[in-house]
Amino acid sequence: MIYRWVFDASFNATFNGHFQHFRGIYDLQFAPPSALQVAIDIKPGSFPNSISVESKGVIAVAILSTEGFDASSVVVSSARFGPGEAQAVHGGHIDDVSGDGVLDLVLHFSIQETAIPCGDTSASLTGERFSGQTVEGADSVRPVPCR
Repeated sequence: MIYRWVFDASFNATFNGHFQHFRGIYDLQFAPPSALQVAIDIKPGSFPNSISVESKGVIAVAILSTEGFDASSVVVSSARFGPGEAQAVHGGHIDDVSGDGVLDLVLHFSIQETAIPCGDTSASLTGERFSGQTVEGADSVRPVPCR
């Protein structure tokens, strides 16, 4: 008899039935981990989020904390932003950029390394928490000058 167990991203097992087969053979399946969707704010405090695609500077991106999510749990070195998957250029800092009394994580990325092209209307950030859980979020962008 085969016993089937399904494991979620936190490795919680759920019995998923059994069926007759060779005695002593077990079938384990692991569900692919799903990313935690988080709120980010590109250029905190500004809208629209205009990005000068020709700039050699950096752009701030905040990962926003919520009641159930502490942004400081994100490993800064794991954060990637934009289609170019730019890495944070320094260690980041903690600040309440959303004004809700909860501390957020602010990172800076090289605009050139983000590779955000003209015509894009959003950009995304991915990263990993110290627990190993993947996080991802997106916000609107307005690349300029674009002809």
